[in-house]
Amino acid sequence: MTVFLKLLMTVLGVVLMAVGVVITPLPGPFGVPVFLLGLIILLRSSMWVKRRFMKLVRAHPKVLRPVRALLRP
Repeated sequence: MTVFLKLLMTVLGVVLMAVGVVITPLPGPFGVPVFLLGLIILLRSSMWVKRRFMKLVRAHPKVLRPVRALLRP
């Protein structure tokens, strides 16, 4: 993966996560899938984000294990 593509995917993931947070208060569950899509893109493009996410899963398993289960293929 080229540096430009990684940077583009990182920016896209952050933007999607921000949009997901912004539209979460709207009626319907539209913010959660958008947020998860941004998280998936970030986890695929950055090892630092993946390591940090796994540390958070180990620190807070009751909250984040269901999220991790949703992200598995």
